[in-house]
Formats: sequence, structure tokens, C-alpha cells
Amino acid sequence: MNERRRKPKNYKEGDWFLVPLDRTGEFAVGRIARANRGLLIAYVFGPSVSAPPAAEDLAAIRAENVVDVMKVADVGIRNLEWPLLGGLPGWENERAYWPVPAFGHIDLMDPERGVIRQLKENLLDYEEKECDRETALSIPEDGLRGHLSAERRISRYFPEPGVVLSAEEARRARAARALEKWVARWEEMGY
Repeated sequence: MNERRRKPKNYKEGDWFLVPLDRTGEFAVGRIARANRGLLIAYVFGPSVSAPPAAEDLAAIRAENVVDVMKVADVGIRNLEWPLLGGLPGWENERAYWPVPAFGHIDLMDPERGVIRQLKENLLDYEEKECDRETALSIPEDGLRGHLSAERRISRYFPEPGVVLSAEEARRARAARALEKWVARWEEMGY
């Protein structure tokens, strides 16, 4: 019997990894900020790289230089599709600088209403509060992504080798995609 078995966990919080980019053949650099039960909070950075960065280059990366932060399933790393670079000494002292961010989304029934979802450290529990649309669009997008969906999303930030969209450009692109998604759903429902 050909039974699919889940590969063992091969990563830990603080580890660095690479995400293959669709159009360029290069990689984005990512870091696992939190991990629990196959769920990861991943910080992703630019510019893109063609080879794994040196340890001193990884050590120089800071959370505030992030291109995107997302909640993603660990399949890409477990299946070795996202090369794992490992960690650097001192994660215990750095962990507080790599927080679990608040995530935002737009209410499907009311496009002017936003929702902020703050995950707890276990990544399973959360608190929600209402906000305006602009606030929800100004923070990382809510939702769990599979590794292929995450690759497509991350690739949008890197239109060509060596080029990465600024945080503001990425935010504007995200807002436009969110509006397009909302309009498409609204039209599907016959409104």
C-alpha cells in the first residue's frame, strides 16, 4: 500500500530559508519567527538572491526590513522545496524583535469594514477587533497560505532579478488585489 507519510519536522524558530521565485529563478530570503503544529509565521526579505547568503549577511537582516510577513504551512520546508539554511546563534535573545504581527482583512459583506486579527503565541488562538479599511490594508494580510500560494504572493514583490518593490508599493499592490478579490466575490454572489 502506497501510504503518504508526513515528513518529520526539520526546522525550528529562528531558522532561515529560501523561497523560490516564479519568474526570476532566484530566491527570497525568509525567517521562521514562530512555529507550531505545522504553522509558521514567516518574515520574507529582499532583494532576491541567486545563492544562499553568508551567515554574516543573514545576521545583518532585521525584522523592520521585511517585505512581507505571513502565516504559512510548513510543507515547502518539510518537503525540501524551500531550502532550509538553518539558524544562527542567539535566537533566544532576538526572538522578541521578531513578533507575531497583527493581521488584517476586509469584511466580505462590508468593504469599508476591516478586521484586525492578533494571533496568540500558539498561532491557533486569536483576538479580533473591528477597524477601518485602510488600517486593515496597512498591516500584513490575514489568512493561512500553502507554500505554493505563498511562492506566488512573494514572487509579486520581485518583478525581476535584483529588484524588490518597496513596502509602500507592495501595500498599494496588495490593496488593489484585495479590492479586485472583493469585487469578484461580490459579483459571484449576484450583487
